[in-house]
Amino acid sequence: MNHYLGLLLLFLFFFVLGYLIYLFMVVLPNSRKSKKDKKYPPEVQLLQGYYKINIEKIGLIKVLRILNLVNALMFSALIMIVFNIKQMWLKVLILVILILPTIWVVYYFVAKLLKHIERKRDNV
Repeated sequence: MNHYLGLLLLFLFFFVLGYLIYLFMVVLPNSRKSKKDKKYPPEVQLLQGYYKINIEKIGLIKVLRILNLVNALMFSALIMIVFNIKQMWLKVLILVILILPTIWVVYYFVAKLLKHIERKRDNV
């Protein structure tokens, strides 16, 4: 039981760390820019280009906050997957193999959520 509590605390530490880094590096700088100076982060460009999400309709800050939560969860989960592995080369190999499919699947569901929010805004 004590081992699981330690892993949970470690997960929460990495979640908060990832959340704060993304918040200070991406969300807050983009919230301070004027509309004409905004250059979207790559995640938002992916959602806008590939999944055809209308970012202006939903709101850039709302999208960035959702992405902040999702990226922090994804970051923490990937770290916890390889946490108990001792060899560094094996950790890196597993992370390299897992990162793209994880991003693909997670961003697919984020796009579904954002499409739902976009449709909800159309109906109001």
